Amino acid sequence: MPNRLMNEDLLEQLRSNRQALLDRGEVGFSEADTIRELINPMLDGFPGQNRHDEVEDRGNKPDIVIYGKPVGPNSGPALMILEAKNLGTDFRVARDGETPIRQIRRYLKYHAASGIGTYGVLSDGNQYHVYRRVNDWDLEWIGQWKVLDG
Repeated sequence: MPNRLMNEDLLEQLRSNRQALLDRGEVGFSEADTIRELINPMLDGFPGQNRHDEVEDRGNKPDIVIYGKPVGPNSGPALMILEAKNLGTDFRVARDGETPIRQIRRYLKYHAASGIGTYGVLSDGNQYHVYRRVNDWDLEWIGQWKVLDG
């Protein structure tokens, strides 16, 4: 199976989808559009995922939670908790009293699906900021990537 993240067809699809969103103008697209048009195509390449959308726990509601096994008593912690934002969102700017960076860190620390080794991903569909929970209180900064230029 080819690596979907290195596939030129995928990159072309993402470029086209991003341009279509930008052509709508700033108020013409939403977080749901970002997920559908830019994040889902990336996630489709990951095999065997058990994905759950908007899993609420004690007021924490990340957009996507992905488990390595079907959810049940022996499923263990999630592999990844993903929080999506509109394309072009500045992750350092607070909205409703909290920056997106603080929001994904809060989900990674306090959401019931999170456990040691769970990755927290913050994305606007082009930028990806990645953290990993290393113990009950500490998070490791993995890095940030931009999928497309511009």
